[in-house]
Amino acid sequence: MERAIVLLSGGMDSSTLLYTEARMKGAGNVLALIFDYGRLKHDGEFHSREVEAAIAVAEHASVSYRFIQIGSLPSCPLTTSAEQIPDQSAGRQVDTVVPGRNTILLSYGLAYAQSLGERATVFFGACSEDDLSYPDCRESYVEAMSFAFMKASEDKVEVKAPFVNWTKKEILQKGLRYGVPYSLTYTCYRGRELSCGLCDACVERIKAFQDVGVTDPLEYENEPHWSGCVAYDKEF
Repeated sequence: MERAIVLLSGGMDSSTLLYTEARMKGAGNVLALIFDYGRLKHDGEFHSREVEAAIAVAEHASVSYRFIQIGSLPSCPLTTSAEQIPDQSAGRQVDTVVPGRNTILLSYGLAYAQSLGERATVFFGACSEDDLSYPDCRESYVEAMSFAFMKASEDKVEVKAPFVNWTKKEILQKGLRYGVPYSLTYTCYRGRELSCGLCDACVERIKAFQDVGVTDPLEYENEPHWSGCVAYDKEF
């Protein structure tokens, strides 16, 4: 069975991807990579909320995981001052672009895949809403990285982003069918204990739950309005 290496941030998209692969390949054939790349909390302390969520999701899915501390990536609001992250933007979200992030993290995926000595695919959770702001979440980038990885591994390791053309709503619908524990996930750009409910990441997540018609199990600092939604079992 081909192995799956999943870059797991602890957010909605990568967590759904992890559960999809665990269901399809069996949890024993999936390895989650969880990264600390120097994100900061709003008070200047090192960010850990995302990492905690990712570990909780991996353990709930019964997959093996590796925690990788790679130090700070180049300076940007996500790695220096989360207070600079704006509320929901009307267009391109340049303030949340981390230079080189996906290329660096995927390279760790390649290294771990090659260390297994088997055919493997490195997965990450890019989706259609990422296309405008993040060049390294576009389909052309995924194809280019997969070509490079296949060359580097003598055709044993490829890159896939199965949700690259999917909306958050479509991802959530799949995740609910697969029993993803969304109460364990974390999405907010600002890194606080409770998600802010105002940044692009929070608003996109909130909208997906509203569009599907179920209540997001997370608490928010700024409580969303859930008119027309129904609750679901947080424990699955």
